[in-house]
Amino acid sequence: MTDMTPLDRLRIEKAANDCGFEMTPVDRDGGLELRSAQFPESVLVRLAGPQAFAIETSNSLLLGGSGNVGEVKALGYECRFAVLRTAAAHAR
Repeated sequence: MTDMTPLDRLRIEKAANDCGFEMTPVDRDGGLELRSAQFPESVLVRLAGPQAFAIETSNSLLLGGSGNVGEVKALGYECRFAVLRTAAAHAR
């Protein structure tokens, strides 16, 4: 696990807001928990390396899974954005 810099945090917060997670992120388990007032599910984003992210959802259906908690690794900022956008779209 990589320590999150202020720039990393800012980039994650910007992507989260752009994808529909408009509530202020919460520090949790070494990452940022992203939330929305429009749906109850949440997403936890942690750094997994340089430009690599571990993204965990409160419900794997947000990632196309079959229920319970789901997690994927996203390599690069574009991939991270795509996963967040998909999770928010499924949550709605």
